[in-house]
Amino acid sequence: NVVGADNYDNNYQYDGADSGYAIPMMDSVAQANAFVADSYESLEAVGFYTYNTNVNYEVRIYENLQSHEAPQYGDLVLTQTGKETYAGYHTIELTDNVTLSKGERYAVVITLTKAGEEVQVPIDMTVDGDWMQFYSDSEAGQSYFGSSVSGLYDIYPEGSYNFKIKAFTNEIPEETLM
Repeated sequence: NVVGADNYDNNYQYDGADSGYAIPMMDSVAQANAFVADSYESLEAVGFYTYNTNVNYEVRIYENLQSHEAPQYGDLVLTQTGKETYAGYHTIELTDNVTLSKGERYAVVITLTKAGEEVQVPIDMTVDGDWMQFYSDSEAGQSYFGSSVSGLYDIYPEGSYNFKIKAFTNEIPEETLM
């Protein structure tokens, strides 16, 4: 799904290098990125990539994460499921907007499932090749990985990569919150 570049006020993401690498898992894989809201915002859509066709997805939004805590220890505020027929980048509008407070740490968890087949999760990683270089600036508390949502763990420092998950928000004027 393609949307206009000015459709949202903010695009939270950690990827920027297109290294083309993926982590393969059988049947199902959970991936997450945690972000901190810059202002009072409404989380309205998320973005992620699939390398497979006909993949079922589940989006979960968690709020009130503490420090580098894994998403499953926050407050689950939204669950949404669907299926992507084609491989590629997908922007998913949320069925309910999630209101975020300034400075609030939240997470977008994407679980991809394809029964009986390998599911590949695209990653943004540092690659120092002969003719091309990609640099990923990964840090603790950014990306989480697991075979299920309940088993998510921080990939840093084991992996020097991030997941290609995006959160799209619109700012909420503070005077409207009173």
